[in-house]
This record gives sequence, structure tokens and C-alpha cells, in this order.
Amino acid sequence: MVLDPVRYETFYQKLDKILNEGKEVIRYLSAGVITRESGEVQEAIYLPNGEAAHVAAGILMHILNITRVIRYMEAEKYTEDIGIYDGDEFINNDAYIGGMHNPDTGIVAPIFSDGKLTAYCAAISHTTEIGAIEPGGMCPLATEAIHDGIHLPAVKLVERSKMRRDVLNLILRAVRDTTSVELDIRARLAGNERTKRRIKELIDEFGLPFFEEALRKLVDDAEAFTRARIKMLRPGIYRARTYDENSGLRERLATMEVEVEVTEAGDLLVRVPVVSPQDPGFNNAYLPAVEAWVFVMLLQLLLYDCRWNGGLARAIKICLLYTSDAADEED
Repeated sequence: MVLDPVRYETFYQKLDKILNEGKEVIRYLSAGVITRESGEVQEAIYLPNGEAAHVAAGILMHILNITRVIRYMEAEKYTEDIGIYDGDEFINNDAYIGGMHNPDTGIVAPIFSDGKLTAYCAAISHTTEIGAIEPGGMCPLATEAIHDGIHLPAVKLVERSKMRRDVLNLILRAVRDTTSVELDIRARLAGNERTKRRIKELIDEFGLPFFEEALRKLVDDAEAFTRARIKMLRPGIYRARTYDENSGLRERLATMEVEVEVTEAGDLLVRVPVVSPQDPGFNNAYLPAVEAWVFVMLLQLLLYDCRWNGGLARAIKICLLYTSDAADEED
């Protein structure tokens, strides 16, 4: 389908306002100071394959985290084994799946049209209490992931528009401040519900075929923009290394080395050839966190005028690897 450019731009502007409306609903209803005052909150829409089609964010680092959650649900066969229905909502704060750390809680909602799974929307915000080893969610005494508190691996919280009270009670029984945690959960649910209602109005206005094609085009356009911008850089391999003496590795410096390759085809390959061992402390980075910071830097310095969606990820590859030289250095 060839989209009329004026209608396509109108669609984009309306979608942008819808997601920002959902984001502000979450922020104003939240009990958390970090969400309300600092604006660490996001509402976004995703293709059925998990790629973000557009993001309204108060903080950039969560742009790809829900993509990982949706793909986890697909890999774990949620459709067949658990069920994904109209009115469902899934809650995730497991940072191994998607997130910077466990306080980052996302709620994912499928959007159906004419009985077809058309898209997902998702709300993310920072929760200040998650039942961790210390109050507040940020735990200097943590020495392993289990100290970070409750882990919710894309658990179904709402089924066919009805709250699963057993799951909600499980979450609230695992935290110290039940009132703020429940308010934050309900704020995310409210943001998703507002977004879903507006999205269905958008589908009614533009038609389902246009809606689906326009979402795909947003992602394709971002990929083309990203590749064109990367091609403006000089092809080659660029390396940088730094050290951290506050890592808790006891009389050893943590090594952080990054290698970036710019290709003539417009790909950006980010490699980490030297990786320090796990730190017996609280400042290890989950892979989604490493990925998130790569995109934060690119959005700030290189892709600042790109539309925010998963298309930019198609041109950027992140690899964690050990070379023989790196292994020798670690020894």
C-alpha cells in the first residue's frame, strides 16, 4: 500500500499525541516521586513482532526494553500456553528480560482489532519499592540478583479486562510499601487503557489496513534515516578503553572496552571485546541495560532528530564477546 504523505503525517502527529496523553496519565496518577517529578515514564506502541513503532518517553533508556519483553513472550509461546486475549495486561520487572534494573516495571497490553492482534502498547515507570534487600529499590548492599527484590517475568496481571487478584496480592505481599506499589501498577494500567481507547479511535478513523501499514512505515523510515546518518561517518573500527576502580573487585580495576565498527552499508557494530568478571556489588549491568545505554548515546549524539522507534535497532548490532587477547588480559 502506498500511503498518502499528508495523511501519513497526520496519522503520525495524532499517534504522537495519543502516546503522550497516555504517558501523562501514568505520570499524574503515579505515587512515585521519580515518576511524577523526574518524569521517568514511557508509553509506547509496538508491532506484533515487538518492534517499537513510536515512543513517548520522559527518559530515553527504555526505548527497547519492552521489545525484549514481547519477544520473550513469543519465545515462551504465550499465545499457545498462557493465552493472549483482548483485555489482557502482562507485568514485567525482570531486568534479565527487559529493563535497566528491577525497579523498572513495564505493563504490556495487546491491542486487538476485528479479533486480530494488531499491536501492543506498554507503560513503563520506576517503582521505588520492590521488596529488595534494602528499602527504596536501589540497593548498595546487594551482591546478587536475588537481592534486588521480586522478579516478575511477564506475568499476566489482567485477563480479559479482569484483575487477577491472586497475582496482585502476590506482588503486594512481597513489598514493604503496598500502597505506593499498587498505585503505580494502577497508574500504568490506566495509561495503557487510555492509549488503547485512543488507538481504537485512530483505527476507526484511518482504517485497519492504513493503521498497520503506517506503523510498519514508521519503523522502516527510522531504519532508512539511521543508515543514512551512519553512512555520513567515516567507515572504520574505533576503540576506547577505560577503567573503574570503584567496582568492588578488590584491588583490581574493572576494564571497560568498546569497539565500534562503521560499515559502508550503514551498519553500526558495537562490540565489547574485554568484559570484566561479575562485580560482587550492585553496579553490574544487565544486557538490556548495556543495549539501552548504547541507544541513549546514539539518540543524543547521532540520531537526535530521528523518530523514536525500533527501526534504528535494525542498523545497530551489539555483541558481547571475548577475544583470545582479551582472555589473556583477563588472566
